[in-house]
Amino acid sequence: AIEVPPGDQVEFQEKLPVYEKDSYRQIGELVDLSTLGVRLISKQAVESGTLISCRVSLPKPVFGREYLNFEAKCMWSHRCEFAVEYESGYQFCRLSEEDAAIVLHLLIHSATKRMTEPRRQVVR
Repeated sequence: AIEVPPGDQVEFQEKLPVYEKDSYRQIGELVDLSTLGVRLISKQAVESGTLISCRVSLPKPVFGREYLNFEAKCMWSHRCEFAVEYESGYQFCRLSEEDAAIVLHLLIHSATKRMTEPRRQVVR
């Protein structure tokens, strides 16, 4: 198992789809996760301070659930270098106890610790 101190970032071998909470419209892909927030890649820029309510499609069911639900605030956003996508970092605002348990499960069992220094942190 990976030791994950609060705020340490992990990444997934494949990006996890992120949808608007109450629809099937995909708003991006989750690429980094920590106990404090997430980093997303999307096709559209997101303004700092924007609140999002979303669900992330899990790589496999966790505690009988197929999605992680959360509300988060955009802390930063910029265009990806050499790409047409945008990356943005979000801090969790509202995360239920069940979803917090799913985050911890993902951090321990489904992700790998970043081996390189991130150019930007998930949240500041």
